Amino acid sequence: MRQLNTREKVMLVLLAGAGIAGWFGMRGSGMGFGGAGDGPEALTPINGEPPVVRVDLLAQSEVGFDPRGRNLFAYYTPPVAPKARPKPKAPPAPPPAPPKKKKAQPKREVIKEPEPPTPDFTYLGYIGPKDNRVAFFTAGEEMLAARVGEIVEDQFELREFRYETVVFGFTDPQFQGKTTELKLDGSPE
Repeated sequence: MRQLNTREKVMLVLLAGAGIAGWFGMRGSGMGFGGAGDGPEALTPINGEPPVVRVDLLAQSEVGFDPRGRNLFAYYTPPVAPKARPKPKAPPAPPPAPPKKKKAQPKREVIKEPEPPTPDFTYLGYIGPKDNRVAFFTAGEEMLAARVGEIVEDQFELREFRYETVVFGFTDPQFQGKTTELKLDGSPE
């Protein structure tokens, strides 16, 4: 035979207690089978007179429906907006002041810095270990390969490899210190 666990034992005790309390409760109130509480005297109320149902309240007039009132079937009732106040009239704007004469300033020449060239080849990818990678490019029908420090197409020096790009410096001294990146799809970054 299987042993009952603690939870099952507690439930069994509670169920038995409820059954016993129910049995004694029915016997004391005259609802049991046989015993002292049976008979017509058991049906008389404890306080004396039975409750009275007031039928006269049913004959009163119905309460009218107010459409602006609370709707029991709506989840949300929007608040009623207050009446708009009339906006105060603004004073008329003063007439515009006459334009002031500007002093003639000498025109300054804007010297535009020359733009570095953009690579006209496509980056395909690289192979090799981290310290000795070789990048591959296509320029039209021609295939190019370069390592870090080598020059590609006479004006671009390969400086470093990044995750999906390569960084080029320029051989032209006027673009010293500037770089450009070329993505795997061939577009400049």
